Amino acid sequence: MSENIKAIPIPPELFTQACKAYFGHHPIDVIKPTEWVSDTMEQLEAIFRAIAKVASSDKAGRQIKALADAGAYLATDFCDFGGGEYEKLRDNLKAAGIEIHEP
Repeated sequence: MSENIKAIPIPPELFTQACKAYFGHHPIDVIKPTEWVSDTMEQLEAIFRAIAKVASSDKAGRQIKALADAGAYLATDFCDFGGGEYEKLRDNLKAAGIEIHEP
């Protein structure tokens, strides 16, 4: 556990029930999107590195477009997923009476 987070002494079964009640998901499913963020950003990094490499070659045109299209697809898809999940989880917290402070 992170040294910055102090665990609240709550039995795991109750924590799981609370997650399911507030978020509609098992705790692992609540944190799973953070793994997807990491995986997707790794894929985008690879695409951008490939674009940079291909851009310096003579046959760049079509390959750059294909790589850029792939990056745009991943970014758009992940943005839509993340925004929808955030709104759903935020609304569940609000419905539970938890005050939300958003910038």
